[in-house]
Amino acid sequence: MTGAAQSRYELAHVMSAAWAAFARNGDPNHPDMPSWPAFHPNDYPTMMFGDRVRVARDPNREARQALARLRAG
Repeated sequence: MTGAAQSRYELAHVMSAAWAAFARNGDPNHPDMPSWPAFHPNDYPTMMFGDRVRVARDPNREARQALARLRAG
């Protein structure tokens, strides 16, 4: 699902290390990725895993707000 590039191994490492850190202590942060801030409803910090691992602030804001409006009726 991540292609055939060698970078897929680094991505697999970063993701599995995040899961292991989270399982160990409830915090996914580890030295091989950017700092993943705790969730806050004002900015929805979201870790984006891909060719570049990065934190995005509320990356799906428009879709999230549209669904909230639909639910509100």
